[in-house]
Amino acid sequence: MSQLAIASASTTSESTFKTMVRAVGGLLQSFKDDLLVWDKKELARTWFQGAEYCLHVRKTGTAFCLLGVHPVANEWVEAAVDTSDDPDAVVFHVRDGKAVRIDKVRALELLHDGQAQCDGFMITYRGRELACYRLERFYLEDKGKNRYEVKYDSRGNPLSFEDLIVLEIMARVIVRKDARSLFYFAPEVFLDGENIYPLIDRKRGS
Repeated sequence: MSQLAIASASTTSESTFKTMVRAVGGLLQSFKDDLLVWDKKELARTWFQGAEYCLHVRKTGTAFCLLGVHPVANEWVEAAVDTSDDPDAVVFHVRDGKAVRIDKVRALELLHDGQAQCDGFMITYRGRELACYRLERFYLEDKGKNRYEVKYDSRGNPLSFEDLIVLEIMARVIVRKDARSLFYFAPEVFLDGENIYPLIDRKRGS
């Protein structure tokens, strides 16, 4: 087995999180739950072998996301990177068990990159068709907003754990484009008639 394969196999979400904490050090002075709770949860939810992340750290909080899926999914982090007025703010590119400090220009390049596309009918990722989709919306009068469901049909395509993570993230992208707002109810997501979240949990544990 190559050294790269050995390193990759030994990298987990837990070891990646420890690397992030070491990299941040004393930079984060308040709202530490941003890193210790919310970023940790997001990492555990989206991590797969080869996953890359952007971590923006300022004195008063963090912004964190998985890279390489779709720019719309990175809007919150892009806004934090692009508008931060903290002169001590830093950005890390987290990959392969390392957290490498990068400048704003490089961070925005990474955040604007995406390997997944949605054309109104089909989700593709790295040039492969994953699933076709249908968006359904239900207006909630008491909330004044729509409730969304994204329904995927894999058409028998074999889907990896990484593919399932991409589909879950792309469901948010689909809804974000329809809602035309950053503020919307997280959609219910189904794959071949089954809720996608238990599918992801089973695949994660296999």
